[in-house]
Amino acid sequence: MNKRRRIVSDLSSWHLLSLIMCAVVLAMAAAPEGETAAAQQTVDLREAEQNSVTVTVGTGSDGLGITVKHVISPSINPVALNPVDVRGASINTIEILTGAPDDGQPASTANITGDGIIVITPSRDDITVEYTVDNAVHIVDGIHTLDFLYLHTTVFQMPEDAKMIYVNNRAIHIEDKDGIACHGCQMRLEYVSEVTARTEYLDGAPNADDHPIQIMTRADIKAPEFDQKTGRINMVTEGHNQFMVMIIPTQLMKAPYTVTLDDNKIFFQNYFDNGTHVWLSFRPETPGNVAISGDTIHTDLQVRDEKPDDDGSVPEGMTAVVVVVVVAAVAAALLFVAKKRRKEGVSRHKNRTSRDHTRQYGSYIQDIFHHTLPPMAPFRTS
Repeated sequence: MNKRRRIVSDLSSWHLLSLIMCAVVLAMAAAPEGETAAAQQTVDLREAEQNSVTVTVGTGSDGLGITVKHVISPSINPVALNPVDVRGASINTIEILTGAPDDGQPASTANITGDGIIVITPSRDDITVEYTVDNAVHIVDGIHTLDFLYLHTTVFQMPEDAKMIYVNNRAIHIEDKDGIACHGCQMRLEYVSEVTARTEYLDGAPNADDHPIQIMTRADIKAPEFDQKTGRINMVTEGHNQFMVMIIPTQLMKAPYTVTLDDNKIFFQNYFDNGTHVWLSFRPETPGNVAISGDTIHTDLQVRDEKPDDDGSVPEGMTAVVVVVVVAAVAAALLFVAKKRRKEGVSRHKNRTSRDHTRQYGSYIQDIFHHTLPPMAPFRTS
């Protein structure tokens, strides 16, 4: 009985496998001939040779899309182009901007296959392929984020209203440059458009009116001040995981810097220095007390910036310092002269004593040598 059941079970498994194989064959036979040919063609196509890839960020009616432009080298055969990979986004209109030959041949075309490959027909000129990707950028707490992956050198053109730009959590200072170049590009691009930029004249800082700091952030901050005892800039932030940039005059504070949140060190970046100011970027994860410390030179700053009175007189404290320095210099000079004269007197005394001894004992020494030494025997040289 058991053997019969085992045979029936094996036959049932075999029948199930046969049914699956038949279904696969029928599905392949029912597929349209054009789609099968296109799939086979995609497999056989050579990858397109790309001269450049440019991504314009923040396009579309909602500002959450990107526009991608590929410049492809000429090819006498159809080529395949892999589009950019943006998680959760979909490719929209594909357009050929250039590549139409002028010898009467049909213009190049680009079509996307079912597996997401763009097939480009032959062209004797460079081909520019452009398409848009909707919903590529998403916003969380006012921070625009683009997760991007494309293993070709890619140039990103940023929106004009992007005030603070970060790549993989590191600040980027674009200034007057055209964009950001990413090589073998896998990155998280973040930027902030709506940001509050405020200038703070720190309480307690020397010459605060001449050396204010600037703070850029979306977070609410309170009570920025300069602690004269510790030489730190203190403030309270009420934001969660918000980027912050502080621009500090180098006459107030120089490197090396340290940034703490509730007395715990946090990551920061000194990402730009124009000679008079430094740009410090950091991102507190929670609300708390933020402190920035460095090489404070505020004591020297107060002396350098101190100006004489209107009548041209020197401050009283400065006069006292000058008098002390002059008196010390005169005393040192007199002491040096006295020591030098003392040494010269001792030297003259020793020389005079030596001459007297020579006169006293000179004749005696001559007498001894005259009477005691035997006469010298004559000698000759050969």
